[in-house]
Amino acid sequence: MSEDKPIEAEVVPTQAVAKREDSGLATISSLEQSFALAVRQRELLSDYIKKQLVPGKHFYQRGDQKPSLSKEGAEIILLPHNLAPDYELVSGPEMPPEGDQPYQITVKCILRRKGDPNSFVGSGLGSSGSQHRDRNGKYSARQPDRFLCHNATLKMAQKSAMIAATINSTAASEFFTQDVGEPENGHPPTPVPPKPKPKPVEQPLKGATEKTKEWFLNSFEPEEREMATQFCMELGWIMPNEGMKDLPLRFIPVSKQQLASFRECLGLWVKDGKINNPYLPNAYDKEPDVPHATQPEHDDGSVDYVPPEEADAWRQFPMPFGKNAGVNLEDLEKPYLYGLWRNYTVEKEYKGKPKKPETIAKDQTFRDMLDLAGKHYEFTKKD
Repeated sequence: MSEDKPIEAEVVPTQAVAKREDSGLATISSLEQSFALAVRQRELLSDYIKKQLVPGKHFYQRGDQKPSLSKEGAEIILLPHNLAPDYELVSGPEMPPEGDQPYQITVKCILRRKGDPNSFVGSGLGSSGSQHRDRNGKYSARQPDRFLCHNATLKMAQKSAMIAATINSTAASEFFTQDVGEPENGHPPTPVPPKPKPKPVEQPLKGATEKTKEWFLNSFEPEEREMATQFCMELGWIMPNEGMKDLPLRFIPVSKQQLASFRECLGLWVKDGKINNPYLPNAYDKEPDVPHATQPEHDDGSVDYVPPEEADAWRQFPMPFGKNAGVNLEDLEKPYLYGLWRNYTVEKEYKGKPKKPETIAKDQTFRDMLDLAGKHYEFTKKD
C-alpha cells in the first residue's frame, strides 16, 4: 500500500487575517457611532427648536401646514452649529441698473464653519424681484431710489437663500419647509393643490382708536415689530421713512381675527416675499366735533377740521410731473416732499399766456394734496 500524502493546508499570513477582521470591525464600529451620533443630533435639534424658537417670530405656520422658517429662526439654528453664511451672486445685476425695468436676483448661500473660509457644509438658493405689489394690486419698485431698490432686492434674495441653506444643511426639513419642493427618489414631488389666499376680513362697523393701535403694537416683540414695519411698507400702508407708530388707524386691526390674519400674511411674506392684504381698511369712528389730531391750530386756538378720509387722500395721489411722475406722494422721500410743499405754487399763466381752467384746477388739487401731506407731517417753514 502506498502511503497517503499529507494534505498541505494553505498558509495565510496572520497579518492578512488580522487586517481583514480589523477592517470589518472598524466599519461596523464606525457605523454604530455614526448612527448613534445622528440620533443624538436629531434629539438635540428637536429639543432646541421646541425650547428656543418662538412661533410668530422664528417661524410661521399657516393652518395645518408645516411651519416656515424665518431669517431670525435660521440664525438661531446656525448658532450652535458654528456656521456662518457666505453669499454668491448666481444671476441678476451686480450694480443697480438704469431705468425702471424690473429684474430678478438669484443668490447662492454657502454655509461654512466659522474661522474656516474654505470649508463647505451646505448651500441653498434664493431669489427675489425688484418690484412689489401695493395694496391696490399695482406693482412698483421696492424703493424709489434705484440703489436702495437694488440693495433691498439683494437682501430679500440672500434671506431666502440663507433659510434654504439652513434647512438643507442641518436636517431641519423635518421641522420646517423651504420655498421650493425638491424631487424625492428621482421623481418630481406629488403636486399639492394650492390653498386659497387669505380672504380679507369683512369691514367692521367700528374703527380703530389710539388704544387699539397701542394694543396692536404691543403684540409684537421688538424683532417682530421691525419685520412688521417692513411688511407694512411693502403693503403701502406707511412710507419708507415712517414706523409702525405712524400707521393710519384705518389699517390697525380691530379684532383678534384681523390680528391673526395680519400675522398669517406677514408669515407668507417672510417665507417667499408674496404680498397679501390681511384685511380691508377699517371704517373710521365719525367724530365731527373732534378735530383731526394732525391739524395745526390757528393763532386764536381754533382748528380747521378735515375728515380722516380726506386727510389721507394725499397718500395715493400720484406725482403729476418730473422724474417721480406717477409715484404716490406717500412713497416720496420726506425731504423731497417737504421741498414740494414749501415751494410749489399754483400759477394761472405759463410764459405769459393764461392756463386752461382745467389745468389750473389740477394744479390746485395737487397743491391741496401737498397741504394735507404737510399737515400730516406737521411741516413748518422753519424746517
